[in-house]
Amino acid sequence: MNAEVINAFDDIENENQGVVKHNQSVEVETRKEVQRRQKLIKIADKSQDGWRVVREYEFVKLASDSKDEKKLKKARQAASKNAKHRDSGRRQEPEAY
Repeated sequence: MNAEVINAFDDIENENQGVVKHNQSVEVETRKEVQRRQKLIKIADKSQDGWRVVREYEFVKLASDSKDEKKLKKARQAASKNAKHRDSGRRQEPEAY
């Protein structure tokens, strides 16, 4: 009888460890996503062409490395160029991300 109870506790402990590991993994991935989104919001806020720059930035799938600033500059230029073609000097409201 006691051995069965001990085995049941062991099973519960093993299941809980799996849940904890899963929750930690979800937490890490969620933090990364929030940080990525925050970065995009900052880019949009600091750029004249707002969310157009973010779309260009995401389109070229930039990585956060030493080349990031150079790629961001290219994304800003592309967004600005596309904006001039689309709407003659009129800035649209930023889109929600």
